[in-house]
Amino acid sequence: MSTSHVPPLRELPARRQEARKEHLLSEISGTHRRRAVLLLPLFVCNRRMAVLAPAFGLLMIGILVAATTTDWISSQPSRKSVVAAGDSTPTQPDMMDVNRPMVTAHDGNAALYATMRGPDRYCVVAVAPWKRPTTLSQDEVCIPGGTFVVGVVGVRSSRDGRQTYLVAGRTTDPEARTIHFSDPSGRTVTRNVGVAGFFLAVVRTEMRACAAGSWTPTFSVRGVGSQELMRTTTKLTSARAAPSTSCTFAAPHATRTVPR
Repeated sequence: MSTSHVPPLRELPARRQEARKEHLLSEISGTHRRRAVLLLPLFVCNRRMAVLAPAFGLLMIGILVAATTTDWISSQPSRKSVVAAGDSTPTQPDMMDVNRPMVTAHDGNAALYATMRGPDRYCVVAVAPWKRPTTLSQDEVCIPGGTFVVGVVGVRSSRDGRQTYLVAGRTTDPEARTIHFSDPSGRTVTRNVGVAGFFLAVVRTEMRACAAGSWTPTFSVRGVGSQELMRTTTKLTSARAAPSTSCTFAAPHATRTVPR
């Protein structure tokens, strides 16, 4: 292309050059203001997050502390804590720590916590969805020494007339695997033996425990292969007359056993 057709460079008149300069400066300053407006919410959000972060952290700490205070209730029995029928050897008492609650037996969504207080001395607490003490000592029952201890550690009567009884105890026989007894209606109840010989049975029935007089079942302690090791008969409830709606429930107590 011939340069003869390119118009020569010319400077703008002084008045137009000054106007052009002001226009450019106004555009630049306007862009900075818009950026500041866009960045301001982000800066405010960051400041809010900086304020909320410690508050959120304190909230989570509070939740964790609250959960820790009732951790002994929410603990679930581990495979090492509770044995199933047919296992070779259940966990022995020397596996328990003194003054530390431990899940020793369970039945469905109910659990039995036991605390060793000394040589051959234990205190137990039964926990169920409808029975959740806030502290260990609130509902703790200390059981006496004996070859076989059993008693009622929880009672519930629902509106539809169904009864729920928590029966708990302990056997000192190291070969024990299962406990067998009958509910108030005569139906056989079978439960596994857990840690240190403890057991728990959730007994549900439409028949009240004292409807036919005192509830006096025979307990059979059995080993591997369902071999009977010992048996005992004891009262779980007492009634003045039958039928009676007023029952006295026996707390865990030692019984006289008969070796087989």
